[in-house]
Amino acid sequence: MPPITTVSPNKLPILAAKSIALNNGPLTGVAGNNGTKHPGIHIGGISGVTTRTATLQSRVLRVAGMSEAKTTQHQRDRLVQRLMTFCRATRTTVNLNSAIMFVESTPTKARSKLHYLSALLSRLQPRPLLDRYRAGLRRIAASEPLEQATPATPQEISNAIRRLPLREGLALYIGWRTASRMDEVEALCGEIVCQTHPTIILYWGASTKTSQVNPFQQQFYVEIPPRATSDRENKYPQLQQALARLGPHETLVQKQGLILTALKQVNPALSQHSIKRGAVLQLTRRAAEKRFDATLIPLVAKHQDAVTKLPSSTIRYMGAPILVAQLLRTRDATAWL
Repeated sequence: MPPITTVSPNKLPILAAKSIALNNGPLTGVAGNNGTKHPGIHIGGISGVTTRTATLQSRVLRVAGMSEAKTTQHQRDRLVQRLMTFCRATRTTVNLNSAIMFVESTPTKARSKLHYLSALLSRLQPRPLLDRYRAGLRRIAASEPLEQATPATPQEISNAIRRLPLREGLALYIGWRTASRMDEVEALCGEIVCQTHPTIILYWGASTKTSQVNPFQQQFYVEIPPRATSDRENKYPQLQQALARLGPHETLVQKQGLILTALKQVNPALSQHSIKRGAVLQLTRRAAEKRFDATLIPLVAKHQDAVTKLPSSTIRYMGAPILVAQLLRTRDATAWL
């Protein structure tokens, strides 16, 4: 347990005003180039001495101060004031012990006392500046407009496939059918292919951005059947043949960069992430039409926060990627891409 923080009651209003929490080093007066004083912070043992550094430190403090909602700050500061009053009345020093006694003195239920204790601890044992700065950035980021890649449409994917050599066209086709990112499309090799007939089954294993730590997560198994609607490019039989001939470490894509070039030729606004965004949007439309269970979308998209149907520990014990992919029924979704 950290050492008990002791604060003189007459200094606590100042600490409360600053939320007592920018605690990665003492707040000091740092002289700028013009000789004026700026509030500075010792970060990593280095104190800023220039006007620019002081400005940056001030911005860091402002962001860190946004780590709590204004109502939360107000409620906690009021509680600190009550603690001060209690300490004056009992002639005790403001520290963790007096905070505990103050909380116990309140005529409230245990749930409220827990809330009070948590609030006071946030003031008497403040989080490091780095944590508060990160939390403040998260609050700011949550209110910023979300910028994402332009989603490719099914027609744009078809047009791009027609512009590509056979193998790159097949790679784009399977990338669309599996809602994959460009790097996943270009890295697809024979080692990932578990089955090519009667349906195609892939096990992405440790080849994706999110599968390095635990390759047995359910979202890395996918089954691709023939399309539920007419196949615009009629590529499925060709894809089956091409995947069946792939060597374990042979990639389907022979010339990297061609797929993105073809997408740009079709629509200059498309980017590397347009394949996945467009495929997820298409799946969303079909799920909204009750074509399949919407919980399959994050599975096909290989998202870590997908609804757990099969835990990774169970999948590891199964040791049968084809059966796992069939059990997850991702084919119900990929059939509509």
